[in-house]
Amino acid sequence: MRAILLFLTASVLSGCALKGRVITDPIRLHARCDRGEGNHCNNLGVLYARGQGVELDARMASALYGRACTLGDPTGCKNLGASYLNGEGVPQDLEAAAGLFELACRAGEAGGCNNLGGMYYEGSGVTHEPEVAALLYDAACAADNAPACHNLAILHTQGVGVDRDDARAAELLERSCDLGSDEACVQYDAFNVDGVGYAE
Repeated sequence: MRAILLFLTASVLSGCALKGRVITDPIRLHARCDRGEGNHCNNLGVLYARGQGVELDARMASALYGRACTLGDPTGCKNLGASYLNGEGVPQDLEAAAGLFELACRAGEAGGCNNLGGMYYEGSGVTHEPEVAALLYDAACAADNAPACHNLAILHTQGVGVDRDDARAAELLERSCDLGSDEACVQYDAFNVDGVGYAE
């Protein structure tokens, strides 16, 4: 069975536009984070996680995601959940990861819903409930999360947690492709050429 957890939503910058541009200057982000602006704490964390303009430091990234989450930034909660899921900068803790993804999801962070769906699909840190995974993927896909649309397509091709429905799977692969998933584009093309199901 294909591991849905492969299609997690990666750590991303949260909305912090200034005159139409995202702030990526670490000094400015530090200042704004220090003023209690959670999205800027998250974005600074992403820079530390990537080693972009600052020294690569997973522990600092996780601490900044935690501060962002405490300040009410749902993307920070999702990114901290990913840190706990992968044991990056913090000890691996699947239950903590699931809790943070749920918190992010409830706050409208589609990536949190997708990642929590992956955990329910795998039964990792939560009970194995493909039906719950499908609901979470559906909610995230409706919010334009490409990995979630892709994951839901896979469930429809397998008939896991949802009815097997190749037509719906094709629609979801196309949507995921349109939202920027290169892998979904390849699978959508193969799906249309074969005319049947999803080739694993």
